[in-house]
Amino acid sequence: MDFKERIEFSKDQEILNIIKSKDDYQEEFWELCVLEAEKRKLQGIKQIIDELNNKKIEQKKIEKEKEEREAGLLELYSERTIIIFSAIFTPLAGSILFALNLKRLKKKEIENVIGIGFLYTVIIGLIGILLPLGNMRSLGYLVNIVAGFVMIFQFSRKYYPDGLEYKNKNAFPAFILGFLIIIVIVFTIYAGSVF
Repeated sequence: MDFKERIEFSKDQEILNIIKSKDDYQEEFWELCVLEAEKRKLQGIKQIIDELNNKKIEQKKIEKEKEEREAGLLELYSERTIIIFSAIFTPLAGSILFALNLKRLKKKEIENVIGIGFLYTVIIGLIGILLPLGNMRSLGYLVNIVAGFVMIFQFSRKYYPDGLEYKNKNAFPAFILGFLIIIVIVFTIYAGSVF
């Protein structure tokens, strides 16, 4: 049984229920139901269509307002990105992203944030050198993640305005740059040890 046959055998109330629940049906099927309702001259069809149109207009208005509001928001690196950066590259790298956020917010505490990130990185490096913990790699990531969380907790409450809304800045270019820096450092160390 195709759409038309199904609609022709449907009762008036079933057709009205389908029309009221537009989002639950395929567009083509719904439009055929509207045509059938108009053909049968069902009561209330115009009101249902008007309500659906008003709902659609209201939804578009809400979406437009959201887009306009988001267009005015600053782009900042998310807290999750900063923590991931701290885990992969060191807390210093995470603190640099946080400092870039502060720069966009026109805050003056950038040096403090980078200084703390540098201090965390040095402490983690010293722990790795001084403590014979075997495989330091997994522990290093864990300590970096903890340092990232501490920085977020310490700095976001202190330097972000209350109720700050922002768009997430695309972190992909920063990750590419971070990996390129690591490649250059590793290549420099390897080239130095070979020659």
